[in-house]
Amino acid sequence: MKLNHLALTTLTLFLISLGVFYQDQKRGEIPLEGSNFLKSFNVTKVHKVEIRHRNSKKISLLRDGRRFVLDSHSGFPADNPKVNELFFKLSNIKLKEKVGQDLDVDDLKGFELAPDNISYEVSVFDQQDNKIHHFLVGKSWKGKGRYLYNPETKEVFLSKESLWFSPSFERFISKNLLEVDGEVVEAIASGKELIKEENQEAFKKLKRIDFEKFFSPTEKEVSDLKFTTDLQVKLDNKLVYDLKFAKKDKKFFVKARALVEEANNTFVVRQDDSADKLMEIESVVESQGAAQQFNRDRAAWVYQISEDTYKTWTL
Repeated sequence: MKLNHLALTTLTLFLISLGVFYQDQKRGEIPLEGSNFLKSFNVTKVHKVEIRHRNSKKISLLRDGRRFVLDSHSGFPADNPKVNELFFKLSNIKLKEKVGQDLDVDDLKGFELAPDNISYEVSVFDQQDNKIHHFLVGKSWKGKGRYLYNPETKEVFLSKESLWFSPSFERFISKNLLEVDGEVVEAIASGKELIKEENQEAFKKLKRIDFEKFFSPTEKEVSDLKFTTDLQVKLDNKLVYDLKFAKKDKKFFVKARALVEEANNTFVVRQDDSADKLMEIESVVESQGAAQQFNRDRAAWVYQISEDTYKTWTL
């Protein structure tokens, strides 16, 4: 009898401990170190990301086909590598520990996680505008991690490493408007004047245009600009960059588009075409694709550039 009673007691205690372990798992009160904060993060489901800083500065990245644009800044194209870097960072937030749950406002303020004193807020939406991830980021802990708050579960965590999501739109764009290799420049035309092909020194100066600011053509800063200087840069693959320059109040501007010189809309490939002919067709098709991509990403804007850049490119 005593043996049976001891066995029953042992079994009961085991079941109780199992139940406690199960409840702890449900509440997340198990060792978290090294686990991902956003366990179900899936890049293919991301349609929009918003990052809001405590000073109300906000950026919004919106999916547009195979790219993202700055929805918060007139739809200017974001730089894909920089967007991918953000997604990688989101999907790899590692936790150190769970700090608490159902904390009152004063406690949240201590972690800089109250609505009025957060460092910043991150929201991720799907295509139906459902919020699939949402969290607040608080103060740093000894420079080794940051406090994170999940408003849905009301849990506070400490991240394993320090992290920062910039609310500046400039962090997500490339300010390189155009970059060319002087070796592939075939000719330059300034207005109606053709700059001779032999003038290689002029070609070598024309390497890249970096801009300082961008504007929609209807914005008041640029709506009355007079683009009086034209420059066409013709590459050896028949791609042509058509640049128009303007200046106003000691500020300098450019707008750009790309086209393909003497490009056909259709090509007929014959069995007896030479390898050189096929390569020529392939080169033109590639140039058309490059022109379309450039125009999609860059042609809709007016760019403010430095005086040095203006002087270099207006020859």
